[in-house]
Amino acid sequence: MGRVVRLEIEDFKSYRGRHIIGPFEQFTCIIGPNGAGKSNLMDAISFVLAISTKYLRSQNLQDLVYHSEDSSKSANTCSVSLFYQTDNADHEITESVDPGVEIEFFRRVNANGSSQYKVNGKQVSCDAYVKRLADLNILVNCRNFLVYQGDVQNIATRSPEELTLLFEQLSGSYDLKEEYEALKERREKLKAVMDMNLKKKYTMISEKKIVQEQKEEADEFQKKLTLLRDLRVEYFLWQLFNIQSNLDQHAKKVETLKEEGDRLDGNDSRLRQEKDGRQREMAAIREEVKKQEKKQKRVEEQEKQRQPETIRLKDRLRRHTNESQRCASEVARLEGEARTLREENEVLVTELDRMNATLRTLEEARPAGSGVELTPEQRARYEQLKQEYEEKAGSVLRADEAARRSHETVESEVRQKKEVMASYQQELESTRKVVQELRGQLARLSTSKSDCERVVRRLEEESAALQNEYAATSELLQQKRQASEALRQRLQNAVDAQEGKNKKAERKAVVRRLQGLFPEVKGLLVDLVNATQRKYRVAVTTALGSHLDAVVVATKVVAIECIQFLKEQHLPAMDFYPLDALEPKELRSDLRRQEYTLCYDVLEFDPAVEAAVRYAVGNTVVAENLTAARTLAYERRIRERIVTLEGDEISKSGAMSGGVGATTRVDAFEEKELEKKREELEAAEKECQELEKKLQRTARNGDRVRGVENEIVVQRGKLRVFAEEVAVVEKKIQSYAARMSALETGVAEARRGLAALEKAQEASAQELAKYLQELTVIQKRVFGALLAEVGAESVQQLESEVLTRQRERERVQSECRTHIALIEGKQQYGHARVEAIEAQLAELRATEAKNAQKAREVEARMAEVAKVAAEEEETREAILRAIGEQQKQLKDLEVVMAEIDRRIRANRGNQKKNEDAVSSERSACEALRSKRNAVLRSAMMEQVKLPLRSTRESQASVTRSSTASSDGDSNAMEVEEAPLSQGFSQGFSQGFSQGFSQGLTQGLTQHFSQSQATAVQSDQEEVERIDFSMLGEARPVSETEYGARDDQYRERITKLATEIDRMSPNMLAEQKFKDITEKVSLINQDRKELIANYNEANEAFKKCCERRKEAFLQAYEQVESVIDTTYKDLTRTLQFTTGGQALLALTNPEEPYLGGVKYTVSPVGKQYRDIGQLSGGEKTIATLALLFALHNYRRAPFFIMDEIDDALDNANVERVAKYVEENCRRIQCIIISHKDLLFERSDSLVGVYHNWEEASSSILTIDLRKYDSAEEQHE
Repeated sequence: MGRVVRLEIEDFKSYRGRHIIGPFEQFTCIIGPNGAGKSNLMDAISFVLAISTKYLRSQNLQDLVYHSEDSSKSANTCSVSLFYQTDNADHEITESVDPGVEIEFFRRVNANGSSQYKVNGKQVSCDAYVKRLADLNILVNCRNFLVYQGDVQNIATRSPEELTLLFEQLSGSYDLKEEYEALKERREKLKAVMDMNLKKKYTMISEKKIVQEQKEEADEFQKKLTLLRDLRVEYFLWQLFNIQSNLDQHAKKVETLKEEGDRLDGNDSRLRQEKDGRQREMAAIREEVKKQEKKQKRVEEQEKQRQPETIRLKDRLRRHTNESQRCASEVARLEGEARTLREENEVLVTELDRMNATLRTLEEARPAGSGVELTPEQRARYEQLKQEYEEKAGSVLRADEAARRSHETVESEVRQKKEVMASYQQELESTRKVVQELRGQLARLSTSKSDCERVVRRLEEESAALQNEYAATSELLQQKRQASEALRQRLQNAVDAQEGKNKKAERKAVVRRLQGLFPEVKGLLVDLVNATQRKYRVAVTTALGSHLDAVVVATKVVAIECIQFLKEQHLPAMDFYPLDALEPKELRSDLRRQEYTLCYDVLEFDPAVEAAVRYAVGNTVVAENLTAARTLAYERRIRERIVTLEGDEISKSGAMSGGVGATTRVDAFEEKELEKKREELEAAEKECQELEKKLQRTARNGDRVRGVENEIVVQRGKLRVFAEEVAVVEKKIQSYAARMSALETGVAEARRGLAALEKAQEASAQELAKYLQELTVIQKRVFGALLAEVGAESVQQLESEVLTRQRERERVQSECRTHIALIEGKQQYGHARVEAIEAQLAELRATEAKNAQKAREVEARMAEVAKVAAEEEETREAILRAIGEQQKQLKDLEVVMAEIDRRIRANRGNQKKNEDAVSSERSACEALRSKRNAVLRSAMMEQVKLPLRSTRESQASVTRSSTASSDGDSNAMEVEEAPLSQGFSQGFSQGFSQGFSQGLTQGLTQHFSQSQATAVQSDQEEVERIDFSMLGEARPVSETEYGARDDQYRERITKLATEIDRMSPNMLAEQKFKDITEKVSLINQDRKELIANYNEANEAFKKCCERRKEAFLQAYEQVESVIDTTYKDLTRTLQFTTGGQALLALTNPEEPYLGGVKYTVSPVGKQYRDIGQLSGGEKTIATLALLFALHNYRRAPFFIMDEIDDALDNANVERVAKYVEENCRRIQCIIISHKDLLFERSDSLVGVYHNWEEASSSILTIDLRKYDSAEEQHE
C-alpha cells in the first residue's frame, strides 16, 4: 500500500512558520523531550486527516493556530499538508487511483474559524475530502489509522459493550443504528395496534359465539332427542355385540388351549423318553470310564514296578561307564610307560653294542712296555706269590667281589628309584599346575555367573519398573479423563439449565399475553401443580416430562384460537390441553400401597384442572429407589410407567432411562461458579494432555521393555552355560585331585624305597672298606720280600710300575663288563616291565571291553525298558484322553439333561398354565353369558326396541313376556320421553347394574344348571336375531377396555339427557347473529391491512438487522481470525516459542451489536482471564494485539501511534519493536516513542525539539538505514 511521504506545517500549535517534516519511511519513529511538540505533530496529522476537533485537545479550531506571548508573532491561520504516494495496492482498491502518484491533502483553519479542504490544490467539501480518504482505506469515522496517547489504557479499561461500539464504528454497522431504532419502533407500534385489533376481534367473536349458541340451541334440541334415542339403541347393541364377540373369542381360545394342552402332553412324553435315553447313555459312558480308570491303574502299577529296575540299570550303566573310563585312562598311562621303556631299550641296545666293541678292542690290544721291567724270575716269583696271595686271601677276595657286585646293584637300583621319583614329582607338579589353572577358571566362571545373575536381577527390576510406570500412568490418565468428562457434563448441564430458564421465561411471557387476550387460559401446567413434599419434586418433574410446558385452557375452541394467534405472531409452537376435550384414564386404586404410590396422589392442584393433571400423569407410580422400581416392573409386572425419587424412569415396555438429577433440572451454576468450573476443566484437560504425552513417552519404552526381556533371555542362557561349565570344571578338578593323591602316594613310596636302598648302599661301602684293609695286610705278608727286592713300597706301586698297563687293561675290561652287565640287567628289567605292562594292558583292555559290553547290554536293556515305558505312557495318555473325552461327553450330557429337566419343568408349568387358562376361559364364558342376560333384561325394562333381522311384519321388541308393542316397525326403537335424565338414570342403574352384578356373581361362583342352560340357549337365539349393522365397522374391545367404554356411553347418555332437560332455545338470536357477523367481517378486513403493514415493517427491520449483523460480523470475524496470531507474535519468547493465547467472544451471537465483545487472553504460563485482570505490561501487550488486529480489517496504508510503549518493560518493548519491524513492510508505521529499544530499530528518526530562539518547535530528521549499510560495509 501507499505511504505518507512528508508533512508541511504552517503556524500549527507550537510550530511557528512553515516546517517540512519528513521524509517518512516505512518505519519512522518521532522522538524528543517532553513538551517539545511531539503530540502537536500527532494533532497535525489528525487535523489534516479530517479528525474531529474533540480528539485534538482543543475546544475549537482557533486553538490550533500558533499563539505567542508576543502578539506580533501570533498567527491568524494555520494549515497542514500531507503528501501521500500511491502504489499498486491503492490502484487495486480504487481503480481511479494511479500507482506512483503523489496526492496532497491540505486543510486550513481560516481567520474566521472555519476549515478549508483541498486535494491536489483543488478545494473540495468536507464529505468529498473524507470520501477521497476512504478510497485509500483511510476511515476517518473509526480512526483505523491512529492510536492517541492514552488510547491503549482507555481500550484496556473498556467494557464488552464499549468494545462492541468500537467494532461497530470500525465495521460501519454503527451507521445503521438510527435506521435500526426507527424500524424497530415502527414495528412495535404496529404490533401494539394489531394486538388491540385482535382483542377487539376476539371480543366480537365471543359475542358472536354466544348468539350463535342461542341460535343453534333450538336447532340442536330436536337433534339431541334423536341422538339420545340412537345412542340408547347403540349402547345396548354395543354391549350385546361385545359380549357375543367375547364369547366367541373365549370359545375359540378354549379350543385352542385344548389343542395346546394335547401338544404339551405329547411334549412331556417325548421329553421323558429323551431323558430316559440320555440317562442310559450316561450310564454306559460311566461304565466305560470305570473300565478305563482300571486300565489306567494297571498301567500306573506296572510303571511303579518297573521303576526299581530302571534305577538299577542306571546305576549299573554308571558303574560300567566309570570302570571303562578308568581302564581307558590306565591303558593310556601304561601305553605311555611302555613307549618310554621301548625307547630306553633302544638306547640301551646302542650303548651295549658300543661297550662290547670297546671290550673286544681292549682284549685284542697288546700293552707297550715302559718303566721298570721285572726279570723273568721275579715275574715268576710274583706269579707264585700272587697264587699264594689268592690262596691266603681267596675267601676275602670272593667276599670282596660279592660285596662289590652287591654295591653296584644297589647303586643301580638307587639311580632307577631316583628316576621314578623324579618322573612322579614332575607329573605331580604338572598336575598341580593344571589344577591351579582349573581353579582359576572355576573362580572366573563363578564370578561371571554371579555377574550374570546380578544383570538378570537388574534387568527384571528394570522391566517391572517400566511396566509399572506404564500401568500407573494409564490408570491415572483414566481417572483424570473420567473427572474431566464429569466436569464437562456438569458444565453442559449448567448451560442447558440456563438455556432452559431463558426458554421458560419466553414461554411464560407468551402465556401472559394469551391470558390477557383469552381469560379462559389457565396457564402453564408447571405453574398449576406442586409436589406435596420436597422429596417428590424430581420424581414429579420426571413423571410430567414434556407435559410441564403444556398450556391448560378451558375449551377446545380457546385452544384453536390460541394456536391461530401463535401462528399469526410467528411465535414458537406450544401444546394446549383443553379441559373439555381431554379423556384421562381412570386411576387404579390397586396401585396405592405403602411402599409406592401414584404420582397423582403426591400433587397439589386446583380441582378445576384435575382432568389435565390426570391426563399428564395417568397411572404413573412413584417408587422410593431404582431397586423398588425394578421389583415393581420386572417381578410384580405392573405395566405402568414408574419413576423414582432420584429421577430414574421405567416405561410400560420395561425400557429404563437414567435420572434427570438435580444437576439438569434443579441446580444451575452462577456465572462466577461457571467460570471457575471452566478454568478447572481447562486445567484438567491440560493435565490429561501432559499425562497423554507422558504415556506416549512411556509407550515408546516398549522397545526398551522388549529389549530388556530379550536380554534377560540371553543372560539366562549364558547363566545355564556358565553353570554347565562350572560343573564340568569341578568334575575335572575332582579327577585331577584323585590323580594327584595317587601320585603323592607313589612319591612317598618311592622315597621310602630310596631311603632303604641308600642305607643298603652305605652298608656295602663299609663292607668293601673292611675287605680292603684285610687284603692290604695279606698283601704285605705275601709280597713284602719281593717288594723290598724290587724296591717298591707296595703291591699297588709294583703293579703300577710293572702291572699298571695290565691292571689298567683289566680294570677297563672289568668296568666294561660291569657296565655291559648293568645294561643287560636294565634290558632284562625293561623287557620284563614291558611284558608286565602288556599283560596289564591286555587285562585292562579285556576289562574295558567287558565293561563296554556290559554297558551296551545295560543300554539295550534300558532301551527295551524305555520302549515299554513309552508304549505304556502312550497307552496311559490314550486312556487319559479317552477318559477326558468320556468325561466331556458326560458333562455335555449333564448339560443336555439339565436342559431336558428345564424343558420338562417349563412344559409342566405350561401345562399348569394351560389348565388354569382353560378354567379361566370357561369361567369368563359363564360370566359373559350372565352379563348378556342382564343386558337383555335391562333393554326390556327400559323399553328400548332393538333392530332385528326378521321381516317387516315382525316386531322388534325384545322381551321375555308374551306382550308385544305395536308402536313402530321392526327396525325402529322407542324410548320413553319424559323425564329423560331421571328415566335413564333410574332404569340404567337399577336394571343394568343390579342384573349385571347378580349375573356375574352367579357366573363366577357356580355352574349352569339344566334350566340355566335352556335360558342361555334362548338368549343366544334372541341375540342372533338382532341386527348389528347400526354399529357399522365396530370392533370388539377387551374386557379391560369394556368398563371404560361402558362408562363413556353411560356418561354420554346421562349428559345428553340432562342437556335436553336444561335446554331453553332463544328464537330471536338469528338476526343478532347476522349483525355481529358483518361487524366481524369489517374487523377482519382491517386486520389484513394491519398484518400486511406489520409484515412489511418486520421484513424491513429484519433486513436492517441482517445488514447490520453482516457488517459487524465481517469486521469481527476478520479481527477474530488474526487476534490469536498477533498476540502470539507479541508474547513469543525463546523459552515459550508458542507465546500466549487470545480469544474474542460474543455475548449475543444472534444480535452481536446489542451485546458485548469479551476479550480474554492467556499470557505465557497463565490461564485465560479478562484484560482488566492483567498486570500493566500484560494489559498493554493485549491491547496492542487488539489494536493491530483491528487495524488488519480494512487496513489503512499507514498506522500512526503515540507512546504505545509507555507502560512496557524492556522485554515487551523489544517484542513490540520486533513485531512492528516485521510488519512495517506491509504498512507504514509512524510511532512517537521515548524508548530507545524501539526507535533504534526504525528506518528513520524525526526528532522534535523546542527552539527557544524562535519560540517554536523544530524538526530534525535522520535516515538510520545509511548507518546500517555503512556498518555492513565496514564489517
